[in-house]
Amino acid sequence: MKRWLYPLVALILFTSACNNPSARPERPNDSYDESLYENRDKNALDYVTDRGRRPQHDRYNQIGFSRQTGNELYNATDGGAVPGPDVYINRSALARQISFLASKLPQVDDAIVVVTDDKVLIGVNADQGKISDKTLYEVRRTAWSLTPRYYQVYVTRDAAIRNKLNRIGQHAGGTQEKMRMSREEMEDLVSRMDRGEPMKKPLPMNPSPGKITRP
Repeated sequence: MKRWLYPLVALILFTSACNNPSARPERPNDSYDESLYENRDKNALDYVTDRGRRPQHDRYNQIGFSRQTGNELYNATDGGAVPGPDVYINRSALARQISFLASKLPQVDDAIVVVTDDKVLIGVNADQGKISDKTLYEVRRTAWSLTPRYYQVYVTRDAAIRNKLNRIGQHAGGTQEKMRMSREEMEDLVSRMDRGEPMKKPLPMNPSPGKITRP
């Protein structure tokens, strides 16, 4: 009797572990590409060419090249026949990518991101314990790595401000890029954002360029 009892108990325990709702879900096999930059027709620009979504690995890496002077209104590389490029940034895509990467950092279980024309406002939360200063800094570094240099990045762990950011997103609904905030609302929200103080070392609003020390 014991010969079949032990395997049956092991099978029940294994099935219970697999059905544990708190277990982290497996990473899906399929993903999708999302471009931060679009052309004037709102078509997402691909990584390398306008034909495929993923970079093509060949014997040589493909590059981009352009040479311009400050007084040119047309694209000199194209012989002066085409106006200079209009550059767009997809704020919704940027918010999604920052929140996705930030939520994968240690301690961060929830990340709310609001992107404006020159600011990124991030609210993070942990299911257990308090978000550390180090984690706040890593969240800012993650946002810095994705945003244009002129963007200012603010990060908070304050629950009230996180709720405010969440209400902004809920109010926008499916029209995030069309929502507008008054200057007073933005200044009030930014002034309330926790910028990571007290930190062991001061943090700049924007990352300073790297320095090369020569021997």
